[in-house]
Amino acid sequence: MEAHHEMFKSQYTDELESTCIVSHYLSSTQVSCTKCMEGALDTQEEPYFVTKHSSLFDFFGSRKKTFMERFERCNTIKRCHRLQLVPDVFCSAHRQYASSALPIPGIQSRSSYKIQKITKDHIPIGVWPPINVHQHGYAETLPAYRNCFLQSHSESSTKKGQAYGYIALVGFESKPSQQVRCLCCLIQHNEVFFVYTSSDGLSGYIWMRQASSHILNVCLSDLCTSLTFDENHFTIRPIGLSAWTEFDLFRGDS
Repeated sequence: MEAHHEMFKSQYTDELESTCIVSHYLSSTQVSCTKCMEGALDTQEEPYFVTKHSSLFDFFGSRKKTFMERFERCNTIKRCHRLQLVPDVFCSAHRQYASSALPIPGIQSRSSYKIQKITKDHIPIGVWPPINVHQHGYAETLPAYRNCFLQSHSESSTKKGQAYGYIALVGFESKPSQQVRCLCCLIQHNEVFFVYTSSDGLSGYIWMRQASSHILNVCLSDLCTSLTFDENHFTIRPIGLSAWTEFDLFRGDS
């Protein structure tokens, strides 16, 4: 069983800058994990339950003082299996979505002229989602975050290539009863860094790395019905940000 006993940090997501944390737990430890995290963060704000076995803690505007020193007590088998400090944009985007300020692409979009949608019958050739770094729609929403990454882009993406240095917020829809299997397929064939599953059992969104469209077509053939991307919703991938695994979706069922 995977267990992270230290918070994962990088130069882009440290305790002084990021105020966004993902916690993972067993079904039996959800309550103890959540209570411990709320105590460590010294906040009464409710977490966002993003999957059956993970929550997103957004403590933007809360007192930060020495809370980072308190996380170790939460990061145990009997509480939170895994804790990861993630980019603020993950929380900012979800906070806006939860308040209906940011629609999930393809589910309730208000800016259809910027939407890129692919299905098994309509899939482009090349890298998807297509990202135009000269567009500024989402950058204007989170200027400090975007600027931080853009300044370091040439260094962080030299080895992997320009096109694959970005991560994008992508909406997904699945066939009936295939929501989790659709996600597992995407996780198996690409790097996925965050997952939100809607209570409708069919949809949600992910933060994912760009990939060749023919790879994504494997999932669109049988499990996922569509993937949708709003051209404004992307950023540079932080160095060291680790991808999800299937175990992060199923850990509470073992």
